[in-house]
Amino acid sequence: MPCRVDPTPSEIERNELNGQAERLHEWLKTKLTDVYDPTLDETGLLCKEINGLGEQEFVNLMVSNINEPQARVLLGWWERHKAYDQRYRRR
Repeated sequence: MPCRVDPTPSEIERNELNGQAERLHEWLKTKLTDVYDPTLDETGLLCKEINGLGEQEFVNLMVSNINEPQARVLLGWWERHKAYDQRYRRR
């Protein structure tokens, strides 16, 4: 019988954030100049772009695109990601 290792809550949450980051990053790239870095996963790339904008400029960009569902989802994703970083003491 093969050994089965269940993912930890941290791994599950990280995988969910990373999967959503990929889709959201594609949308954000339509609004910005892409900042590609082959050493980063999708979450890292998305964070790099958001941090490059600065918190206030990012919020302003999302508010100016609030009629697009991706802007609202991205705002929620960003809040969840910041909470994840804080909970697991990243940064």
